[in-house]
Amino acid sequence: MSIFTLSNVTLDLPDDILSPDLINWLNRGTFEREEARAISQFVTPDDVVMEIGAGVGFVSISAARIVGGQNVIAIEANPKLLPIMKANFALNKVVGATLLNYAVVANGNARATLYLNRAFWASSLLESNTTPRARVEVPAISLEALLAKWHPTVLVCDVEGSEKDFFQAPLPPSVRLIILELHPSKYSSQALDTLLERLAAIGFAYVFFDSPDDVVCFARQ
Repeated sequence: MSIFTLSNVTLDLPDDILSPDLINWLNRGTFEREEARAISQFVTPDDVVMEIGAGVGFVSISAARIVGGQNVIAIEANPKLLPIMKANFALNKVVGATLLNYAVVANGNARATLYLNRAFWASSLLESNTTPRARVEVPAISLEALLAKWHPTVLVCDVEGSEKDFFQAPLPPSVRLIILELHPSKYSSQALDTLLERLAAIGFAYVFFDSPDDVVCFARQ
């Protein structure tokens, strides 16, 4: 196990999920930095934050610093990461957060195939033709069902390309802000354009966020 501290969040990570790139990002403080910065810039103490693709918990813990653990719902598809995330919540004294093991999908399928990568942040519901990966069947839930049950005001999505299938229907009125990491290398420019058109069609407009990465923010109009 290795301990890292970044942006006042401490992460205890097992060596078997670390890679040289990840260790470098953690030591430099650049791991998921832009999502955490968007949280600090746009989230208020009155918000309820749902993170889809919560990984080892860094962004959700950052959100809990603002809204309290009881107002955080952290969802991760990879079952191996749930105990790691739970331990990191405890390490950072985040109490009352909801941690769920689901692959979030656009349809109503009850199961999904998750393609695992040793670099845990790169595991995806999208199969890669270039890198052979292990796979695991995981429970799935639709984005619509999640939002209807938990009523978040802020939705944070980092789902390694699956976002291209999201936002095909209006979101509940509770959702005021979407913080979204795009993955343009995983789908066509047409798919990206379609995603952005869907967001506009359901009433969300781009909010300027000066990010060097592919993290973008959209607010309800």
